Amino acid sequence: MYFSTMNAAEAQSRLQRLQPLLRDSLVGAHQDYLQHYSPHLRAIHTRRTKRNIVRDHAWTRIVRGIAEIPSVRVVRHRGLEVVEVGDLLLRVKYLKRGTLRASSYPTPQSRSFEGQGVIEGMPLATHADLGYVLDLAELDVDRVVVVCRNPWGIDWTLDLLHPAAEVAPIVAPAPLPNLPHRIRAEAPHRNRRNG
Repeated sequence: MYFSTMNAAEAQSRLQRLQPLLRDSLVGAHQDYLQHYSPHLRAIHTRRTKRNIVRDHAWTRIVRGIAEIPSVRVVRHRGLEVVEVGDLLLRVKYLKRGTLRASSYPTPQSRSFEGQGVIEGMPLATHADLGYVLDLAELDVDRVVVVCRNPWGIDWTLDLLHPAAEVAPIVAPAPLPNLPHRIRAEAPHRNRRNG
């Protein structure tokens, strides 16, 4: 069963007061990893280990930050941990560059979460991934994004690191001049005597 999602404007409204906490938690968690794990330890970590460590640091920061906010709570069920903000559930994840897909093993539960399916033991709400995207060198957080998927793809995204007000507006190109719909090439002129 597919649950209809809220739109981006509704999500933006629900998350407005939490955006600094969410953004700073993910950026800070990656900085924690770089500062508190020696180069020797980082060298033996697989990408999966690194992502799990950063996710755990981010999750701890978020849980501590929302402890005093009455309308926000943590929900845990069968290994799935989410932050519930009204009728929005946020799962903390590393997101793949380009696709903004969560880095998850595709279990039935994770597929149901991404596809807005009903998950037993979880409130009926819109599901979204709160995630970070690293730069190409994997030394800095390039984006912090909330991504809401539906069974067919991405429904909407919110960029928490570069909000729309801070991003340069897109300028539309100048309109093309009116051109005729058909352009006929003329046949080359032949000299009838030669040919």
